[in-house]
Amino acid sequence: MNEKINNDFLRQNIENVVEHSKKAMDWSFSRSSGSGGQHVNKNDTKAHLSFDVEKSSFTDIDKSKIIKHYGDIKISLASETNKSQKQNKNDVLSKLDKILLEALRPKKIRRKTKVPFHEKKARLSAKKHNSEKKQRRKINRADYL
Repeated sequence: MNEKINNDFLRQNIENVVEHSKKAMDWSFSRSSGSGGQHVNKNDTKAHLSFDVEKSSFTDIDKSKIIKHYGDIKISLASETNKSQKQNKNDVLSKLDKILLEALRPKKIRRKTKVPFHEKKARLSAKKHNSEKKQRRKINRADYL
């Protein structure tokens, strides 16, 4: 429940920052390939977004997290799945939202735990069994002298 609240808060924060980062977005539209018939051949429905993380209004800490996660200062995304430019633009924005959410989500801290006793015991007994099996394979040298 708490994690869901944090994700919702983070998603709201990302949406607000993206809304205020219009200068960081460079949109371009072109003709898309694939199905859609004459409409696709005549209209620029493919949406391409280049999002400059450095120009965005994220904090410096968040910018460094995003760059570390994505591996580049600019995030380039495109969509041509829909027949309408508006739907493709919304699709690109949802992809950007997903990338930013994944980059800014706090990492879970792994708690170290001990190996359970029964698993340790089973592993050691398997090792002992294999050792005994290999010992039985050895030729007794005293028999051949």
